[in-house]
Amino acid sequence: MCGFVLSINFSEEGLVGISDNKKAISRISHRGPDYAHTISVGDGKLILSHCRLSIIDVTSQANQPMQSECERYFLLFNGEIYNYKWLKKYLISRFKGVLWKTNNSDTEVLLQSLILLGLERTLELIDGMFSFVFLDLKENSTVMCRDRFGEKPLYKYVDNDVLIVSSDVSAIKSIVGGELEVDKLVIAEYLKYGAILAPATVYKRVEKVPAATYSKFNYNSFSGHDDYVEYWDIFSSTSKESPKLKDVCESIEEKMVSDVGVGFYLSGGVDSSIIAKKISTFDPAKKDKITAYSIGFDFENGGETAEAEALCEELGLSFKAKVLSDEHVYKYLEAFLEKIEEPNADPTVVPGLAISEMSSRQDKVVLTGEGADEVFWGYPHWSKYIYVDLLFDFLPSLFAKMGRKLIELSVGRGGHLFEMLDRKVKGQSSFFGGCEIFTIGEIQELLKYDFNSPSTGIKRHWDNFIEIPNSKLIDWYTYIETKNRMPELILSRVDMVSMRFSQEARAPFLSRKLFENSRNIPLTHRLKRKTNKPYLRNMVKDFLPDSVLSRKKKGFSTPYQFVFEGSKGNDYIRYIEDNAEGFGLEKMVISRLVVEKKYYKLWAILILLRWYEKQ
Repeated sequence: MCGFVLSINFSEEGLVGISDNKKAISRISHRGPDYAHTISVGDGKLILSHCRLSIIDVTSQANQPMQSECERYFLLFNGEIYNYKWLKKYLISRFKGVLWKTNNSDTEVLLQSLILLGLERTLELIDGMFSFVFLDLKENSTVMCRDRFGEKPLYKYVDNDVLIVSSDVSAIKSIVGGELEVDKLVIAEYLKYGAILAPATVYKRVEKVPAATYSKFNYNSFSGHDDYVEYWDIFSSTSKESPKLKDVCESIEEKMVSDVGVGFYLSGGVDSSIIAKKISTFDPAKKDKITAYSIGFDFENGGETAEAEALCEELGLSFKAKVLSDEHVYKYLEAFLEKIEEPNADPTVVPGLAISEMSSRQDKVVLTGEGADEVFWGYPHWSKYIYVDLLFDFLPSLFAKMGRKLIELSVGRGGHLFEMLDRKVKGQSSFFGGCEIFTIGEIQELLKYDFNSPSTGIKRHWDNFIEIPNSKLIDWYTYIETKNRMPELILSRVDMVSMRFSQEARAPFLSRKLFENSRNIPLTHRLKRKTNKPYLRNMVKDFLPDSVLSRKKKGFSTPYQFVFEGSKGNDYIRYIEDNAEGFGLEKMVISRLVVEKKYYKLWAILILLRWYEKQ
């Protein structure tokens, strides 16, 4: 886990130099506090900077930027390649005489694989979370690539004089400074989905490389516009198998590969309890070094920390927990708001910061439960969408039009149900994502200026989806979540809060095999009345205690109600009311949201306004 900056100068004007890159990499040193280095190649045309959080092969030989022995290739890499030991053996068996300068570096394995096998074959073989830039000085070529699920961010900035690629937008801001403009046209997308969806960002001239894509170009003739090539989606496998418990357990073991301490987050629910149970089967010498971490709230009587502790006692695992007082909640909320680089409305930032701060004192690496809900249908509200989809796909299209008209006449066009039926009338799924905060009608009321349609990106994905052979409507839900909400809202938040404390977060449920095979789970096994994740629960019924399986889904969250009704709630509401019009928000709409206690919508607005204040 690291941070990097690549600057490519196109002209003498606006030249980015070594000192600029050093300043930028220093700005993101929390991503890699163990070592930093900057080099210049190509007569100063290319400046490469890297800061390292040492996880695998902590020796200096594994530091970056990493150059090949022939001095032709360079690699800047953020993340981990979990199957690097297997891949190294494969490369050694295929290619004789390769010189290896490290014994155990996944960075060097990735570099050698890109050289020997090429980009496409390497992406077929590697299993990991990553963003990287690969340079070929002979061909003057650059490759930018982001992992399948978008666990690691990757940004680029381009103008007539320079291209800057970085794992953190704040590094770009450090170099570009005041030239970086806010793009208010995309704010509607944030208000709709809680985050700006790739490749757009909230800044003009800055793009985020979409998950599971790469871009390859000649840096001597780069026009500033490149196409992103998608190399993976959940349809990439033709396997007929459904997910198995052994697949989850193998992924957990794979994510434990590290030369430093590893812990895990335990909420008390099914997902994290599977991780706990698997770890309890490890050899005692290994198991005894692993700690489970949990977080709760005073106003929820500690949340699930008691249940998590009881499970650890039963499994013989070390356990640490922190229960957040009212004061703690506001402290971590302010810590988030003070340093936010991009607006992100994921409500779990508060417990996320707290648990990362606590666990990072002991462990550089933690395992988390992200991905389980997307692969095993763990979100209860998905059911309303699938019922609407199935009902109106069965009935003639006239019924969807009639239903839409009735909703319009009774409550208007601004509600979510109208939006769902409007999509069905247009031949789409009613589901555009697991986090829809404002409807388009509400956004039109709220924003006092013109804006880009927040649905354009989702519609593009829908058009691609319906062209996929053998795609089924129920596959759309997991498919679109892997394209948008998961990488840009959830995993962006995970990366942001863990990196704040120089910690690497790994998600065993973000497994290529699990997601590809999830398409083979019948709908009747994905949904069951009053039972959350029925397929997963049945899969682990002989693996987990009944006390865990019977527990209702909860997880780590930030109760919106407390933030706005607690001791400092009025201060935050007043802040929103005082600053809304300055951004271009309709004050009457804000007043209505306050009266109606639409706290999840006020939360998104609070984050937006506090971020904008820092620009």
